[in-house]
Amino acid sequence: MKRKWTFELIESSHEGNKACDHPIEAKDAKRYKNDIRRSITIARPPSLSDELMSPKIPEHISVILEHISSRTIFTEYQYKSYDFIIRKKPKFVFFLGAVGKEYIDVVHRVALSPYISSIFVSSGIFPETAKSFPVSTDLECNKLSSFFQILDPLGGGIYPLDYIMVLDVNDLVRSLVPIRNGRNSFHSPHEKFGVDLEKLPGLLEEYKHYLSDYITTDH
Repeated sequence: MKRKWTFELIESSHEGNKACDHPIEAKDAKRYKNDIRRSITIARPPSLSDELMSPKIPEHISVILEHISSRTIFTEYQYKSYDFIIRKKPKFVFFLGAVGKEYIDVVHRVALSPYISSIFVSSGIFPETAKSFPVSTDLECNKLSSFFQILDPLGGGIYPLDYIMVLDVNDLVRSLVPIRNGRNSFHSPHEKFGVDLEKLPGLLEEYKHYLSDYITTDH
């Protein structure tokens, strides 16, 4: 699915940023070939855009995400995996609203991968949870949700809508998909093309399988 709106969103939010004018620099031409090669050997999930159609997030947004990611407390699993060795990896960024954040433990378990970082963006996270996962502060949540224009209009400007964003190793936005949870008896217009919470594990497995190839073949 082509996501032309992502170009409009990022360009309008950071109009003067030259990084948004060209999704990928000439130096990354090798990755075009890699993406084509991967498409032959590994099917790209339909909800992931190709590199040529994916906008790059500006530096100030990347810095915020790196700050959040740096708060991770490495577990025994991560120490034994490539997660501790590889610095630059694709990222799952989960925006979780007032209801969505109740599922943060479940989402974290199904997203766990040695090749992909997981970051959680929400407000009012309990300190004990924030110690276990790389979670945003309330201020970071507001900045990120405002930039990507996914603040919940019914959340008092505090919570984001439930979304999963996928960033590759070049900080290209490959996907931004709404997450629907079973607690809602109706779906908002933005959720029309979203993924149900119970189907999220399957979608994440597809993403992991495809994106992990960046780590294992591009060096």
